[in-house]
Amino acid sequence: MHPEIINKTVVRYSDDVTAYFNKLITTLFWQDYFGFIDAAYKYVADMKDYIEANIAILPKYYAPSYFSKYQTGMRYVTYQSNLVFFLSAGRKSIFNLLCNQ
Repeated sequence: MHPEIINKTVVRYSDDVTAYFNKLITTLFWQDYFGFIDAAYKYVADMKDYIEANIAILPKYYAPSYFSKYQTGMRYVTYQSNLVFFLSAGRKSIFNLLCNQ
């Protein structure tokens, strides 16, 4: 097996995050953040690409205690004006909450 495959970080999204991404696309379009639905889709796709490509090197912060009502032990990274919360176990990350700052 190739070393680059072995060392690759695995990113998984919970069903809630997948639903959030889908809702975010329509919200960004209908609330006129983007004039075209394709642009809203590209924004969300770029966010996912950024997370997946950079999660291993981004600075990670412990989530404030307020967010423990969703799940304990969460950490977060930032993407533009969004907080991206996740749980991590070794090279595997499960994203389970996204919100705007």
